[in-house]
Amino acid sequence: MARRCWRAAAVCAYCTHGETFLDPEHEILWWAKGGRLKGESPERIGFLKEILESLPEPLEALPIQIEGAARVASMPPQQQEEIFSHAEPIFRNVVKAVSRMSAEDLHDFIAAEYLYQGHCGEECYLYFYDTRTCAEDTVTLPESHTYRVELIDTWNMTRETLKEHVNGKVTIALPGREDMAVLAIAE
Repeated sequence: MARRCWRAAAVCAYCTHGETFLDPEHEILWWAKGGRLKGESPERIGFLKEILESLPEPLEALPIQIEGAARVASMPPQQQEEIFSHAEPIFRNVVKAVSRMSAEDLHDFIAAEYLYQGHCGEECYLYFYDTRTCAEDTVTLPESHTYRVELIDTWNMTRETLKEHVNGKVTIALPGREDMAVLAIAE
């Protein structure tokens, strides 16, 4: 449930915590009459709420960036061969598959490893990695500001500053676990 709330919040959607099991003490369904939320998600959703309320304004969704395989698939064959000469063999197969996809199939392919991302103008950027377990990522921040980049462990409810005074293309080390987020805030 907490993961679903992070997904929704990062793309400027709304989500709520609802439970549909019978509370034997009160003989009611929670969604029908309310009550105390159970489980481990409510505390984590509260952590998300604190972060969202600390932002300078509500998040707006960032458009999906079609990068990597889709970009290479659109290059001339000579450029592709240069890239392939330095890439893992599986990348060549992915690019070939992408080049044959319809627009709808390409969207589904991209959504399979979707990065939930939002921004408040150029003041802050939020990237929620969901089930992706990256060891590293590169984010592109506007050159017009410098940013403090934080790693947010959404399950353990921790925040750690990774970099300060950065802009442009910024490579960040990630722990390779699910439920990580990165928040870049203009300094």
